[in-house]
Amino acid sequence: AEGYGVRVVAMSMAFANGGAEHIEIQLPPFESTDFKVLLPNGEPCVDAIATPRYVDVPNGAFEADEPTGLLTFLPENLKPLLSEKTDEQGRVKIGGIPLALLGSIEVITPTYGRQHFRRLGGKYDEPLRLVSPGSISGLLKVETPKPYAGTKVFVTTENGASSEGLAETELDENGRFNIPVIGYGSLQVHLNWDSNHIFHPVDFTRKSVQPNETLKLEIGVRPTIPVTGLILTADTHEPVKGARISYRCPTQRSLIISHHAETDERGRYHTRLIAGEVARQVIAGVSTPYEYPRLE
Repeated sequence: AEGYGVRVVAMSMAFANGGAEHIEIQLPPFESTDFKVLLPNGEPCVDAIATPRYVDVPNGAFEADEPTGLLTFLPENLKPLLSEKTDEQGRVKIGGIPLALLGSIEVITPTYGRQHFRRLGGKYDEPLRLVSPGSISGLLKVETPKPYAGTKVFVTTENGASSEGLAETELDENGRFNIPVIGYGSLQVHLNWDSNHIFHPVDFTRKSVQPNETLKLEIGVRPTIPVTGLILTADTHEPVKGARISYRCPTQRSLIISHHAETDERGRYHTRLIAGEVARQVIAGVSTPYEYPRLE
């Protein structure tokens, strides 16, 4: 609304508990934040696109402007409304999100790719300095790569505590993927993989993208075995329907695939894991307000 900024509110629990109609969302007064973007050599970065990536969501007090530490992505359909270009001095002004709730900024340029800067609850007094880019040439090592064509590949490179490079692509019919430009730093790859597949990708040793170099990355696969479980209530031992199970495998540090399963009407679930893997499972009751809706 004219004269007001953007408010992002987490509504999932309110909808699940049937209390959404009682929530009031108050738009904040319009506020703008200006900051400067620099190239690695310290010169101004001109015509870069700057857009909010994470925003802080109020916790309980939906009209509050105080940061809570609960971050969420800015919805994609709002990004065009809040994105701006840097001027000849590398300066840009983002309007619409209160400074206290502006979790991070993403800067996009053809030469340096997508680079993400976190300022959790802080200010943007210091310029955002881009880091030098490298590139990645990746390969999924399977006998028949064609069935995996189109698998999404998300890549991040961490450079310090508050800066990272971002890129996304997909596997081609030969099991290959290429990231032509990404900021240098330690590497993490997230594959959009079916957790019930008979093969799972195997984590690789920690690697880093170096400036002005191409990292050649190979990802192998190993067979999986079925894992089944049963979720019951602690007091009545009734089956829990709709509980969401997620596995966290300790060997997955540089390569991440999501393991998710959901219980059926009998409280049963199934997934697959690499043989010999030891996993920690997180159980979240989503449909009924249990005393302990989340167990780990």
